[in-house]
Amino acid sequence: MFMSSIQATGLVYGEFSISGRRRSLAMQRLQFLYLIASGNEDSIYKVGISDDPKRRLEQIKEKYGVPRAYVVETMDVPTRLEVVALENAIHTRFSKKRSTRYGGREFFKFSKQDLDWIVSTFNEHSNDFAQAKAFYGLFARAEALSTDATKLERQRQSKIDFNRSKGKIYNTKPSGALKEYNDIKGKMANGYLGTRFAIKTFDHPSETLRRSLQNQIWDIINQRVGKQWLCCAACGFIGGLIIGSSTVADEAISHGFTGLVFGAISGAVSQSKRSESEKLIANKIVAEEIDALYPNTRQLKMIAIIDHKAETSFLIRDFNESTSLLREAPALLPKVELPSQQRIYDAFNSRIYFPFIAVVVTLGTTFLIATTNARQDPENQIRVLPANQTRLISDIRVA
Repeated sequence: MFMSSIQATGLVYGEFSISGRRRSLAMQRLQFLYLIASGNEDSIYKVGISDDPKRRLEQIKEKYGVPRAYVVETMDVPTRLEVVALENAIHTRFSKKRSTRYGGREFFKFSKQDLDWIVSTFNEHSNDFAQAKAFYGLFARAEALSTDATKLERQRQSKIDFNRSKGKIYNTKPSGALKEYNDIKGKMANGYLGTRFAIKTFDHPSETLRRSLQNQIWDIINQRVGKQWLCCAACGFIGGLIIGSSTVADEAISHGFTGLVFGAISGAVSQSKRSESEKLIANKIVAEEIDALYPNTRQLKMIAIIDHKAETSFLIRDFNESTSLLREAPALLPKVELPSQQRIYDAFNSRIYFPFIAVVVTLGTTFLIATTNARQDPENQIRVLPANQTRLISDIRVA
């Protein structure tokens, strides 16, 4: 495999001449990633690196006591850096399946599904794609561990906080699923594969369209509802002047400002609630419009590997996943068209946004305050004399 890469890099033994003298130079050997079975029908395999897999097989038979071992697959990789990255990614993904039966750290007990994945990776016709697939193996393993790792990290932080409050020292070193998760994320962020590849998630364009259309309608709602507090304040001020002049004329201006304050408050509350309710209605209408055109797509996501070195992308998960999980295909977003957005805009532009309830509450409150103050004003009350003064006035009249 990959003979074009071999020829391009010249990874062979050869000779060249300098200053008329021929010298031999042992150039860098081509590196092989190998998969070797124990041969004992125990589903145990060794994944390692060698520049000569056949010679390495004989060494493994003798060193680990597996005389029936055989080579299942090999992958030739142009550089040492790349082959080490591939080996490390596979070892990391299957770290929980290491076997100590024959000694060493490169033996694993694989299920049929595990073996199929590894063999398919070894058989990829593209070295770049094989590396992308190995990188995706790290991503898939981290994704599987994320829930447990998050839970363990939360527990760890809780214990740290508790022990600090008690003046105790707590070992903060992560363990278990959390440690494995952190190690994988570290390998994805650093090293050869981590710097070459990146995972990117794409929303379905219909969801992007929904958000765009929704935000445009929100702008309409904000413009139409945005000055309700000012409308209520003005109505409260005018109402206060009218109510005040009909009860206590001298207090008309005061009642006007009272109505203004209550109007601004009730208007702000009304504005907030009306904006929220209108946006909920808008969200529902827009979602129904999009779903009518593109049913069962808004919640779907597409995941791709971005290869910075080759300046290309590999599709991992499509919007309509039906074949293999990972295949050599570019990440392409489908085209979507806008629904009849003008009709939706017109529907929200034509709605009545006048804050009737807030204005009624403002005028009612202003009227109540004005009439209450009028009753308490001494100049508008009937004076009642004490009983002893009433008798005194009566005696004076008799006299």
